[in-house]
Amino acid sequence: MPTHSMQALCSLVAKGTREVTGYDRVMIYRFDSHYNGEVFAESYRADLEPFLGLHYPHTDIPPQARNLYLKNLLRLIVDIDYTAVPIFYCG
Repeated sequence: MPTHSMQALCSLVAKGTREVTGYDRVMIYRFDSHYNGEVFAESYRADLEPFLGLHYPHTDIPPQARNLYLKNLLRLIVDIDYTAVPIFYCG
């Protein structure tokens, strides 16, 4: 399917990624030169609210997290409704 804009291409990528992985939501962020972010494209389950177009100031993403995004372009959250389980060290 031909696309005529970067946003249309990113929307197709988000949709295809969600179809392949089965994730509830796939978002593609775009950052400006000051690291302020925007949800540039997304695909999500019908019962979820859209985040498309939401903007986040650079202060919402600390430098350490930005560095991790540069090293690993994917951030996976397996289950948004999970309950954390404590880890015990028996040493």
